[in-house]
Amino acid sequence: MSVRRNNLAQVAAPTIARPNGRETVELTQEDLAQVDTAPAVVWPTGRETVELAWEDLAEASAATTALDWGWLPALSLVCACGLLLVSLADSAARAGVAWAVPLFWGGLLVVYAPIVLRLAREQISRRESIGLVLVLGLGLYAVKILHSPLGFTHHDEFLHLRTVGDIIASGRLFMQNPLLPVSALFPGQEIVTAALVSVSGLPIFSAGLILIGVARLVLALSLYLLYEEISGSARVAGIGTALYMANPNFLFFVSMYKYESLAIPFAALVMFALARRAHRPNIERMGWTATAVLALGVVAITHHITSYALTAFLLAWTAMAALRGRRRTDRVGPGWMALLAVVANLAWLLGVAPITLDYLGTPLTGALNEFLRVAARDPTAGRQLFRSSVGQIAPLWERLTGFGAVGLVMLGLPFGLLQIWRRHRNSAIALTIAAGVLLYPMSLAFRLTKRGWESANRSSELLFVAVGLVLALGVTQFLLRGRMQLLRASALVACASVVFVGGIVAGWPAAWRLPGPYLPQADTRSIEPEGITAAEWTLQHLGRGNRVGADRTNMLLMGSYGEQQVSTSLSGGVDIGWVLFAPEIGAEQKATLQRGQIQYVVVDRRLMGIPSLGRSFYPQTSITHALEKFDRVKGINRVFDSGDIILYEVGAFAHAP
Repeated sequence: MSVRRNNLAQVAAPTIARPNGRETVELTQEDLAQVDTAPAVVWPTGRETVELAWEDLAEASAATTALDWGWLPALSLVCACGLLLVSLADSAARAGVAWAVPLFWGGLLVVYAPIVLRLAREQISRRESIGLVLVLGLGLYAVKILHSPLGFTHHDEFLHLRTVGDIIASGRLFMQNPLLPVSALFPGQEIVTAALVSVSGLPIFSAGLILIGVARLVLALSLYLLYEEISGSARVAGIGTALYMANPNFLFFVSMYKYESLAIPFAALVMFALARRAHRPNIERMGWTATAVLALGVVAITHHITSYALTAFLLAWTAMAALRGRRRTDRVGPGWMALLAVVANLAWLLGVAPITLDYLGTPLTGALNEFLRVAARDPTAGRQLFRSSVGQIAPLWERLTGFGAVGLVMLGLPFGLLQIWRRHRNSAIALTIAAGVLLYPMSLAFRLTKRGWESANRSSELLFVAVGLVLALGVTQFLLRGRMQLLRASALVACASVVFVGGIVAGWPAAWRLPGPYLPQADTRSIEPEGITAAEWTLQHLGRGNRVGADRTNMLLMGSYGEQQVSTSLSGGVDIGWVLFAPEIGAEQKATLQRGQIQYVVVDRRLMGIPSLGRSFYPQTSITHALEKFDRVKGINRVFDSGDIILYEVGAFAHAP
């Protein structure tokens, strides 16, 4: 008799000698009576014994005979030691010490590698496995917190800080956000944050840290349970979740205070709830259906791309279930839930956020056009891999690790796909995931384009939901089976560590991985107290909603902490660079100020340290001469001067005859 693995998940099997040359074991009802929790097996009529697969029995026994937490306490301490190394690396980087970089990578591997090694072992219990993936998820989240422990520093975080600030200040949704207009139209994350701030009195930063931390737990647990539900194996679930955490964006990007960080965990929860519902009796399905509906609603109002990707997956799952018909093992597919997702997305898109089409369509169209030019060997198209925007090329070891990470993933996927076909081809959701993983190689092609690189990189946190499971199925069946288990598990750790490190190298610029001394126009390295103080002074003394023009960094600070109506082309305003970097204020610059109704201009004198800045606007202009021009114009007045940051009032000048 064939027995599914998930029916054996709670078995504490009796001690049985494996029959020579046999892959199955015959157990009598008396044998099963000695088991603490008998498997859910319908006994065959007229039979005295039932035949169980040895591999399933051994795994089920290992998963339940260990009633303690195993190595979880010890590995939690090891993870804490790794975080200590990362914190020391961050402190050293702030002081500009060179050895901060190797210490940072060493700390990350101390957090990641030992847990993967333990998850790969056969003796691990389900309880310990779940505990380890939660520790790993929170440990990697702590790396981001240690990078920026006092406030937001990443570009996208300020975009959403403005939205939650508007909700708290006005008590209304859908206020105009000049930094990112579409953010205000998907306020799921900001609604929860505002509620937490109102109830607890915490600042927005602290409330945001708590919210994203809880979301990380939801993501790790949902993925683990989803993988376990599909594979029937706690071992596959643990390894798959750890491999998902090796995706290029897990460490930093989906740790930031941004709408993907909340939407992706709830999308994983929807997938798990629907997968679990498929194997539950009718009386239990209502609860799982309600969970899926509520989580689906959270995703729909929180992030557009995640919601659309989830809807596409549910539609594909429904189609696959229809094609498989009676052969599928999941008796209840997503069905009408896919239709509900379509309706929810269309209703929100058309009724609340119609600008989403333009917001998403323009970069996607540009990326596709550039990809076609690259395919046609246009020498003016494409980008060089591992080269920064200022022309610096990554060290050789980073380039090798980045290519190695992609190569290992591509090498492992066929083995996982073969395992799905062998053991899970009657599962519609498993086949849908197998089809979805084929999008991963396609995403790599778009990394060769300038416009498509960012979209391809951001897709990894979605695509690795499929990649993590497929790789885990492959390595569990083909790498971890046989003798010399410790050696095989060590090989998996080495490969997973390369994927983990290579993903970070490929997905996150070197200047952003560690904090450091102030650098102008360098995103995370440019956020410092002087700029924040200037923005807060503007809000306190000039009020909110003034039309302000500023460089990239001060635009973020004035638009978030200062709550000003900063001028950006994204929100329909003028590009202030044509004024800020002009050699003089002439009729053309004055017309630009009038057209944008600009009242104040922020000048950061520290930008003079970048001679090339502004040459995309005026190639022959000296940056020093350009930034000092406001003092030479009659009718333009200083209203704030911190020494580095100067706020000029230009409204009266711009509208003077």
